[in-house]
Amino acid sequence: MGCHKHQLSTWHLKPNEKLLIKNKLVVKSNKELNREEVQSYIRQKPNKSILFGTWKFNLQWKNLWYNGKNNKKRPAVVLDSSLIERSERQIGIYLKNQGYYSAKLETEILPKYFLGVKRWETKKATVIYNIAPGDALIIDSLGCVIKQPTIQTLYDLQRGQSKILKGEILKIEDLEIERTRISNLLADKGYFKFAENFVRFNVDSSRGKDSTIVITKIKQPGLDSLHNQYYINDIYVNTSFDPYSSNNLTTDTIYFQGIKFISKGPSKFKAAPLYRGLFFKSGELYSHEKESQTFRQ
Repeated sequence: MGCHKHQLSTWHLKPNEKLLIKNKLVVKSNKELNREEVQSYIRQKPNKSILFGTWKFNLQWKNLWYNGKNNKKRPAVVLDSSLIERSERQIGIYLKNQGYYSAKLETEILPKYFLGVKRWETKKATVIYNIAPGDALIIDSLGCVIKQPTIQTLYDLQRGQSKILKGEILKIEDLEIERTRISNLLADKGYFKFAENFVRFNVDSSRGKDSTIVITKIKQPGLDSLHNQYYINDIYVNTSFDPYSSNNLTTDTIYFQGIKFISKGPSKFKAAPLYRGLFFKSGELYSHEKESQTFRQ
């Protein structure tokens, strides 16, 4: 049947093209998935509709005025299989991030038929995303491997702030948060050179189908070396520094409360207000948080 040729919403479509009219999400379980978050990973959205999603008035209006000149993009959202595949990958990553490591995802393209008669297939289609999450991976027990006693002590004192908890779903995003938390903790306790890549996690799910052991590991910087704590020695404040100049030599120095205020010629700033903006002092352990507070101040 040729009725679809006269439908304004499918004008300018090629014979092998279909208009995406809807994305449908089907979750085949009672798992509490955030449907809005899942749908946000669908890379192709249909043209907007009115009247309960049945009338694409805006698309029809644009099609009336579209003539294909000047290589203008067509108003219609044409079904794109590559974007469907990309959506599948993104949703799959999201499900794993939420702890559903055995989730299954299948997509189905459902053509629209005029009056429901299959031999009257139109140039419109709905994409259905069928998700079977399966069981989430639950943290059964926790462990840690930290060779340096001073770091072990700091880690134990702050362990209660961790989001990696026994009985909770193992989420990749929680592991990333924990990596950042440990790195920030040590950076605020003098470990100036400590970086997030020193924190690793061993995940062992061999004990059971839906449970796992999470072991937190903190690597040493070398085979026979330790992570060093750094103390602040001298503090210099350059009041005439120019990041765009190749010549930042200083000629004047003012000593105030143990801080050296240096400048190229007489300083344009008073030392006392700048001193009050310093959140760290000489002799203290280095703290990344105090450094950041000083920059903000």
